Amino acid sequence: MALSQPPPQIAIAYVWNDNGMATWCYEAAHALAEAGQEVLLVCSDDAQLPQGISVPLLRFGSGYVSPKRLLQKLKHEIHRVVPGESTLLRQLDTRLAAEGRSPRVYLLNSSEFFDPTVKIPQAVVGWGYPTGIAGYLGKIGTYGGLRPSVSGIRAAMDQIGWYFKDWRAYRGANRTLAVSQRMHADLQKSGVRSVVVHPGTQVRTIDETPAEPTTAEPRLLIAAADLDDPRKRVGWMLAALGAAPVRNYRLTLVGRFSPALKALADSHKLPCNFTGRLPRDRVQALMREQDLFLFGSRLDDWGYVLIEAMAAGLAVVAANLSPFDEIVGSAGSLYQWNSQGAFNDSVTSLFDDNLPAKKRAAHERAERLFSRPAFARSLMVAIAP
Repeated sequence: MALSQPPPQIAIAYVWNDNGMATWCYEAAHALAEAGQEVLLVCSDDAQLPQGISVPLLRFGSGYVSPKRLLQKLKHEIHRVVPGESTLLRQLDTRLAAEGRSPRVYLLNSSEFFDPTVKIPQAVVGWGYPTGIAGYLGKIGTYGGLRPSVSGIRAAMDQIGWYFKDWRAYRGANRTLAVSQRMHADLQKSGVRSVVVHPGTQVRTIDETPAEPTTAEPRLLIAAADLDDPRKRVGWMLAALGAAPVRNYRLTLVGRFSPALKALADSHKLPCNFTGRLPRDRVQALMREQDLFLFGSRLDDWGYVLIEAMAAGLAVVAANLSPFDEIVGSAGSLYQWNSQGAFNDSVTSLFDDNLPAKKRAAHERAERLFSRPAFARSLMVAIAP
């Protein structure tokens, strides 16, 4: 599409899928636009964006491919570490310059797109924690399995490639936008120009005096794009709930699921309902009907679904790991990540008469720390000249 005057002061790149990094881009774009900034959201030709995008868009084919063959993957990872081809940011910068439109700063949702040859200042989101090589290598088993296999080799190359690529960007960017205090501290120790910018989202106003629950049984929610994704540990949570004597709740699970996962829930006679995958607006509406959000992951670099649940007025249960501890604070309950007993204790600790107050506290925390206005304020401080 042709760009309109005035030229964008802040270009935000790059949306090519529907994961948390994509969410960061369109939430950052809307947060800044709502704060009166001129922005441009850059996305691939075939990116599927959610409904309600109200900022200027530039559809820009990057040539980005997720290689599936092992040799292609190896070549791709080598280029990540020592780029030899024309990068997406260089191509984008050349196009904008040819049209006479040069932004003041590029906000990059991934170190994948950092390019030191582009002279316009670049701020790169820092996602991966722990930041050391051991932290990256620790993820290989979960992503590709520990047994020797093509998927395991690909996962190893992925994580090693990301480590070198991330640190190249962290050290070279004008600013690294660390998503957590703990990551920020690690980066500062290494001399990286870092600032904490908690990713934000839209927070809708909720009634200050929530209506009485329609049932005496707390309503629990688990949601993920793929409930069988090993990173989400949904099976682990179901097994934990199955080992607990308490059954006075109703559990809803949203997302794709396998017959094996459904059979696991049935074997424990859990009072639950699997909805399958739902549109984003339906998930948000369903969230507002629940009381507690259960989160089993221990590897997510952020936790957008936690923020969305808190913004909808749900108390949350999450592992006591970074960055989940920074997100939840006192607006929920944290558990030792490898203890099913601790998980059950965290869930049942929220089953009391103060549940409405805890839900309000979660919403207030989301509004104070993770709303679009809070996000915009942090971004503007971070990218100030």
